[in-house]
Amino acid sequence: MDTEHKLKELLREVALEKAPDTLVSDVLKAIQTQSAPVVYGPLISRKGWVLITIGVLLLCSLTYLPLSFLSDLSLPEMPGFSWTYLQWHIPDVPRFSRTSLIGTLAFALFSLVQIAWLKKLINRSFRI
Repeated sequence: MDTEHKLKELLREVALEKAPDTLVSDVLKAIQTQSAPVVYGPLISRKGWVLITIGVLLLCSLTYLPLSFLSDLSLPEMPGFSWTYLQWHIPDVPRFSRTSLIGTLAFALFSLVQIAWLKKLINRSFRI
């Protein structure tokens, strides 16, 4: 019984103690100093964009090669091996109407404008 009585008195004394007035601001300052600043970076680096651009330009430039360019390539002769199984043919380049080309170019242009606008909007909203 005596221990229970002492325990009740101790709990009453502790319950009467008040926290300092600056407790909330001290805790918030401690949290702010502990958190690391958020640094946003691009998903694709500048070097990655350069490589992607070079790849796309290379593929686009290959379409302007004459069709006879690949037929002039000769395969090395190997005795006992036939290259006839490895022959391949270049597919015909499809012809598009002028309306399809203008529509595709307009879509690409508007997409690029929209991407630039969204990038600016996102950069503005996540500014630190």
